[in-house]
Amino acid sequence: MSESVKDILGYASEDINAAFLLSKIHPKDHHIFLNSENIFSEFLSKVPIQKITKYKFSFDYRIQNSQGLYVRVLQQSVVLQHDDEGKIGTTLVIHTDISRIKSDETSKLSIIGLDGEPSF
Repeated sequence: MSESVKDILGYASEDINAAFLLSKIHPKDHHIFLNSENIFSEFLSKVPIQKITKYKFSFDYRIQNSQGLYVRVLQQSVVLQHDDEGKIGTTLVIHTDISRIKSDETSKLSIIGLDGEPSF
């Protein structure tokens, strides 16, 4: 985890793990987060193994910072490494604070094709 998480959310990187982050997601956005992750998993299960790394997954949701305020983050994920069966080994996940450019409660999910692959 990058130490720059402190700049965005106010938490020290060594204090953060997956369970901690999940506990900070806005209650109304938990279903968005879980549904988006499920959609990505299902999508990847149908993609030929050689194309798993050819897609970027993007969606946004609200997460509570260390001051108790909710910020809207854009989560972008790309698979960097997988095994011969297509099971994901390493991903790169980037969270960007987009609160200043998006304040409504709607979320957008995108599957972005790289290297000429189609987007959804």
